[in-house]
Amino acid sequence: MAENVLVSGALFPSTKNTPLDGRTRISSIVNVELIEAPFVGMIFFVEDEAKFYKVLSLKSKNLGAIIIPNSIIDVYEPLVNPDFVTQQYVDEAIANVKPNEDIDLSEYAKKEYVDEQIAQVELMPGAQGEQGPQGEMGPEGPQGIQGERGPQGPQGVQGEVGPQGPQGLQGLVGPEGPMGPQGPQGEQGPQGEQGPQGEAGVFDALTEFENLLTDNKTVIEAINELYGMIYEKHPLQENFIYYGYIPQSVYKSVIDFKDITMDMINHEDSFMEATKESLEKTSIGVIPEGCFIVVAIPKEANFVAMKDNGFGGLVPFDESILGANGLEVKYDDVDYVLFGEFSLVSGERFIYIKEAE
Repeated sequence: MAENVLVSGALFPSTKNTPLDGRTRISSIVNVELIEAPFVGMIFFVEDEAKFYKVLSLKSKNLGAIIIPNSIIDVYEPLVNPDFVTQQYVDEAIANVKPNEDIDLSEYAKKEYVDEQIAQVELMPGAQGEQGPQGEMGPEGPQGIQGERGPQGPQGVQGEVGPQGPQGLQGLVGPEGPMGPQGPQGEQGPQGEQGPQGEAGVFDALTEFENLLTDNKTVIEAINELYGMIYEKHPLQENFIYYGYIPQSVYKSVIDFKDITMDMINHEDSFMEATKESLEKTSIGVIPEGCFIVVAIPKEANFVAMKDNGFGGLVPFDESILGANGLEVKYDDVDYVLFGEFSLVSGERFIYIKEAE
């Protein structure tokens, strides 16, 4: 749901020649479909035409498998400019008005008016008559002077090769050259027959292997030591909060927040990890158009995530298209709650993580 922003005073841009609403001015009419979040009745100015236009209707926009309704300008019309109402425009409009019964036509019946009209008609050329017969052809004139020689034409097609001449005498054999590099290895031959099975070996858990790089030299103790090192370096997922965005190249056919997987969250460096604690205003980076903003919080942490409204205020995520504010999911047997929304435009986004009330 869109949020209303209330201000107690006027808004002023920080730079000169900058509209307060960036959507209301474009450089050329070909950029009309690039206006973000348009609305019916919106007025915008086209710089290279120096004209104002009014939006009459909107149409849908496709982002992969997702259809976003009313997101692109469809029909628009120019606003009437008072400078277009010239004297010529007024004269032509008056000429198109038909006289009514109230107009006095007595002046047009005077002899002076009739004579003047007749004189004008006599001065006008009549209709073109039929074409007359063609006259006889006159005598042929003298031959003209020869023109300059034209440029040389392109080269013709090469002729056929003539017959091969007789073979010459064979020359002397030259000295033997150096040995060339070894050729590629041939294909592997067929596998031989399997030999008889040997006697079963005996596993000795107490045997020490000095070549092991672990502190413990027996096999079992070395495996346990390695497992402990791996566990210490990679804690369980339930110890972390994940926040970031999933671009369209990763989610592809996702149409709902419940379809988001942990593999999508771990796909690349667009997600960050945080320990289970609250976060003040935190940037998730500059996100591209048509991506999912996602905050995944372990359910047992009892936290909620909210977004910044652009004026330092905390508001829930927008669920009007695709969004979530506490959707419960399970990743690798760990309960999570998801927060986020589908972003239609690019730009830097900020989130907050607070304890649930």
